[in-house]
Amino acid sequence: MGRPLKHDLAGKKFGKLTVIEHVGSGRWKCVCECGNETVVNGNKLITGNTKSCGCLNAGPLEDLTGQRFGMLTVIDYAGGGRWNCVCDCGNKKAVLTGALKTGNAKSCGCYVRELPANFDDKTGRRYGRLVVQEYLGGSRWKCLCDCGNVTEVDSHELSRGNVTSCGCYRREVASDSHTTHGMTGSRLYIVWGSMRQRCYNKNNHGYKNYGALGVKVCKEWDSFEAFHDWAYANGYDENAEYGECTLDRIDPFGDYCPENCRWVSVEVQANNKRSNENPNARVPVNLIDAAGNVLKRFPSVKDAAKETGSLATSISAVIHGRQKTTNGLMFAPAT
Repeated sequence: MGRPLKHDLAGKKFGKLTVIEHVGSGRWKCVCECGNETVVNGNKLITGNTKSCGCLNAGPLEDLTGQRFGMLTVIDYAGGGRWNCVCDCGNKKAVLTGALKTGNAKSCGCYVRELPANFDDKTGRRYGRLVVQEYLGGSRWKCLCDCGNVTEVDSHELSRGNVTSCGCYRREVASDSHTTHGMTGSRLYIVWGSMRQRCYNKNNHGYKNYGALGVKVCKEWDSFEAFHDWAYANGYDENAEYGECTLDRIDPFGDYCPENCRWVSVEVQANNKRSNENPNARVPVNLIDAAGNVLKRFPSVKDAAKETGSLATSISAVIHGRQKTTNGLMFAPAT
């Protein structure tokens, strides 16, 4: 048990400070009339050496009348560091200055009550050129674009990276190209755009399996026209049924480029996923004897498995120390 307090200051007022609680070592957590919270030595409160959070020396109180904070619009000053506000739902509430300016108070409380338990608050997040300002209800969000325009965007479009500006980026790209290919929104254009989103947009749901792993789009395919010409010259069928003509990388560890891409069905693509191949299968490996002498060097675990008749997963287990041998053979990572 700690030593009992000589003076219990909780709830008492000293200048503009109201004491909330004792935080230890003779120090007290206080809230100032301006809305800020601060920790002050008890002796300084009692002697009057500290009367505010510092705002007394910071000049006149900022007038927030008429300003909007989330769903709250400030009506007038209520005193004690609080402002009378009216919420979009019609309720009125007095709110601390600090809570308004830090964004801790966005409504009278209705905003939180109406949200589902698993609600993902996107406020303040950046998606490309867009910064989310506030929730509008349903799945809509108010966003501020870097160009200065304000736009409303669907939650799913933001999360998937399908919308990253108010529309200014697309206009800039069209202006820079000085040409109109007339295929914006077409099936092939969506394939091209989705490919680039997976590789370069960190907010895209597929980025973790592509861009985050170093997969890139070749410079040639920065141009949709170049991608379009390659596609039609290499088997793309715009009339194919869904899932029968999909863009696939031949080497699932490689980039998107003409030499490494083809058009195949979903079934073929599913059997060519990166997850179907052990990442260690490409690690150079040595076949060694009990003394550690190199008997043969293989360019990859796959090559070692093929030549020795061992499983690639077993060879990987040996070189990572999870087992000593496989089929009586010893392996070690090539240096």
